[in-house]
Amino acid sequence: MGRHFDVNSSEAFSHEDIKGMTTDEIHQCMSHFKKLIREGRVTGRDTHDYEVEYCYLDNECQSRSRYEFTSPKSSDRRPKSSDYRTRSSAHRTHKSR
Repeated sequence: MGRHFDVNSSEAFSHEDIKGMTTDEIHQCMSHFKKLIREGRVTGRDTHDYEVEYCYLDNECQSRSRYEFTSPKSSDRRPKSSDYRTRSSAHRTHKSR
């Protein structure tokens, strides 16, 4: 098991920490930092550090969703071998005309 991340923490995460988080942990941390940013703005505190952390977490979340969206299924990686034979025989027939 990896490191347990406290979503109520305002600590900065390293790149390795973020990579080791589950997607749910990233979403929880993003919600927490969003809350800290909102509360900081209301009270007039500096929120720059929270915004930076939020951006790193959001970037990782977007990278993962982009990978999950574009990752090919094992059955879609290449056509069946019978498809190659069909294409090449059709190509030869067409070429010989």
